[in-house]
Amino acid sequence: MEEMSEDAVLDTAAALASTVQRAEVQLLRVAYRWAVLHDPARTLNPKVAVLPGREKARQYGGEGTAPVSEFAAAELGVRIGRTTHAAASLIADAQDLHHRHPVLWARVVAGEGRSSYARFVVTKTRELTALEAAWVDAEVAESADGRIPWTRFEALVVGKVAAAAPELAREKEERARRATFAKIVGRPEHGMASFLIRAPIPVITQLDATIGALAERLRGQLPDDPHAADPIRQPVGEEQPDEATTVVCADERRVLAVLMLANPDT
Repeated sequence: MEEMSEDAVLDTAAALASTVQRAEVQLLRVAYRWAVLHDPARTLNPKVAVLPGREKARQYGGEGTAPVSEFAAAELGVRIGRTTHAAASLIADAQDLHHRHPVLWARVVAGEGRSSYARFVVTKTRELTALEAAWVDAEVAESADGRIPWTRFEALVVGKVAAAAPELAREKEERARRATFAKIVGRPEHGMASFLIRAPIPVITQLDATIGALAERLRGQLPDDPHAADPIRQPVGEEQPDEATTVVCADERRVLAVLMLANPDT
């Protein structure tokens, strides 16, 4: 590798990328075949499956896909070095591509579409009916080759899904609207923790503006640290803080502003 020329490096990169793309397609094919081999009608005893703790049939993909034995994902995940959840998602995506997204799957197999784009589509359409998913399939398959940036493709798919199932889209929007919270997230580390707020945009906008205003009021007492990694530039002519002055970065002032909001009487 150290002796490669620029052209050789680029040729190798292209070959490796092509290999990765083909391997991703083959992995989807393998996952689909694994699902076929684990048809509950062949692998499960109906009389035993009803007992507590026994393996049961599970619907991995969307409407129109066949059920699969419940433990199939765990076994596949072990062999490919992924979690059971990741293997289950692979099986579900493979089933949906085969049965619900024929146009998209044909492009992926032909090397004209990216598997990552295709898998995003099937996850977003899993709750749709087979007919609705097929309509989205035809609408977005041409753009699943990376010709547009990911953010635009994501917006395209979300828009088409909403157009295909407007009632479902409204239900999801309503659920999202009600899914508000303000809680500690993640694990505290090195004496620090994170607090996440999910709320309607006007609430977040007002909170951000209030924190910003309080932080600005603190600037006189707690000026910017001139040695910080990315300090706010001080206006020309403003005096630098003396050594006795406590200096902070802008983010630290905003955290103190949050503390002031939480303790308004102190």
